[in-house]
Amino acid sequence: MPLNTIIKFLSTTEPFSRLPPQERVRLSAASQEVKFKKGDQIYFEGKKADCINLLESGRVEIFKNSLNGRISAIESIKPGLFFGVLCRLGSGNKTSYPCTAVASVDSTVIRIPDSLFFDFFHRYPAFSVGIGIKCSEKLHMMQDLAATSKEPVDIRIIKTLEKLSLVHGNVLPFTKREIAAFSTTTVETAIRTLSSFQKKDWISSSRGQIVIKNLPRAETHVRARSAK
Repeated sequence: MPLNTIIKFLSTTEPFSRLPPQERVRLSAASQEVKFKKGDQIYFEGKKADCINLLESGRVEIFKNSLNGRISAIESIKPGLFFGVLCRLGSGNKTSYPCTAVASVDSTVIRIPDSLFFDFFHRYPAFSVGIGIKCSEKLHMMQDLAATSKEPVDIRIIKTLEKLSLVHGNVLPFTKREIAAFSTTTVETAIRTLSSFQKKDWISSSRGQIVIKNLPRAETHVRARSAK
């Protein structure tokens, strides 16, 4: 990606847009553009964390290994979002990633050196506040994920669709297998549940895509189940 293109991208991407223009130029010159094919690992759980990742194009999914050996999808990253940051913040920064990042489609990632990122983080309050807001949103999402894990599968899938729609809109570029991973259920159960949603006209689906139509909010569905 030409330097001017990176500068323009950062100028419209939070929280990098909060930096002074000359610092965005400096950041762009020091950053590295890396391309990944669908299925490539961008980093893996336990790998040394030495940079901040910003998705320029494509889509990335974040996976976590549980204690029982099950792999769960915990986050979907769209262009303009950074990832691999939470483990780098706070006192005693961790030096390894706690999860795995995989390119869901052909993707381009801008890798920002730790040294420069944290220089800006400590010197520009508006930038650090922007980072804090984004990280707070991620933590809130992970808390919701943990709270959802023991709920009935139909509720888990509704909540998964709700969360993904906040990032990607009502047209979700995901397969049923991916929805199963995000909902911590089997592919067969996800297919059966999504088919029931489609019969109710809550969603429509085609290969690699789910469209949200009249999906009830999870709270509404819980009340309806309790009333039966």
